Amino acid sequence: MKNRFFVSAVRKINLVYSKNGKLCGNRFELKLVFSSQKLDKNGFVVDFSRVEKILANLEAMLKEKNANSVLEKDEFSFGDFLAFIADFVDKSLNEAHILIEEVSLSNDEEGYALRFD
Repeated sequence: MKNRFFVSAVRKINLVYSKNGKLCGNRFELKLVFSSQKLDKNGFVVDFSRVEKILANLEAMLKEKNANSVLEKDEFSFGDFLAFIADFVDKSLNEAHILIEEVSLSNDEEGYALRFD
């Protein structure tokens, strides 16, 4: 049996998207759960300063244009958006031993989660 280490990162983001021809938006809490079978030289699963920079880049993209444009899709889907975030973060981290276990968006009114097995 191998050890697996988990850690999560949370950031508040504003999300604006178009659905059924109507502009929508809300403030969400974005949560990412990372895991690894090994820790880095500082004893962490992932360097949070790198994660912070990646999420700041994502947030900057979302401030420039709505989520439909970021996804390059006319119809907005939270599932597609969460998968995009997972792929964006994974490619930006570029660390094969770090896995993204979950990506979720939530607020007081609604919640969406994408978990990977």
